[in-house]
Amino acid sequence: MSGRRIAEILRAGIPPRRIVYYAPHVEINKTVPRVKELYAILAQSLFEFNLFLTKGVDPRRVQHFPAGVNRSLFYPPQSISDASCDVDVLFVGSSYSSRQVGERFRKGYALQIELFRRLSECGLRVAVVGPGWGESADLLGSQVRVLDPPYAEFPNLMRSTRLLCSVAVQEGGPLSFPEALACGCSTLSMMTGFPLGFASGSEGVWHMPMGATADEWLNQIRLILSQHRPSHWPSSGVREKFLQSADYECLGEKLASLCFPAEC
Repeated sequence: MSGRRIAEILRAGIPPRRIVYYAPHVEINKTVPRVKELYAILAQSLFEFNLFLTKGVDPRRVQHFPAGVNRSLFYPPQSISDASCDVDVLFVGSSYSSRQVGERFRKGYALQIELFRRLSECGLRVAVVGPGWGESADLLGSQVRVLDPPYAEFPNLMRSTRLLCSVAVQEGGPLSFPEALACGCSTLSMMTGFPLGFASGSEGVWHMPMGATADEWLNQIRLILSQHRPSHWPSSGVREKFLQSADYECLGEKLASLCFPAEC
């Protein structure tokens, strides 16, 4: 929900103490009206969580509420090798027109286009999932696959992908990342969202510094692909702890206890 939408709700007479605000993405400059008076704020990432604390919000009102994952659908394959995967690098995110300058910057559009080309030139199997890429096929190169699977096919796609990658500047952890992690797929993104709960390289979660060049991304992707899938590694427990907290059932119980404490 945008700050403008909250302002509309407040003008309609809804008391701020009746509003639970869900912050779905990291948006550093976002202004939320009367944010300190809201009943609760659900922050998808630890980065967003701390941004609200710096605004002076009572820590008891801010909850870490990660993007959810249905673990009855998303789980590691019983037996699959890297050689049997269909996709080496899967990018997630929307394509934007040249008029959407701000979104292009936030999503790392130019960097993503360059990585498509260079990874394909290396002989890697590259694919992209997200709205708008079908109209941008001429920019991607003939070797890049544009996928648009129904959601029911996402689990199999994640299980057959070696690395899920996002170059977005201010997200670093959309819904696909917990799903990929649950399927034993490695992930690579910026350091502003979901990855902050992991040391880079831990449990198959890797992150890049702000301002990293295409060469640095390319080298990091090669390094990750030279290793086994995280489902083959000994687990430190961090991944499983995160996935338990992100399970839909767990999140539902957490939300219910937050909104209806007397009934839980």
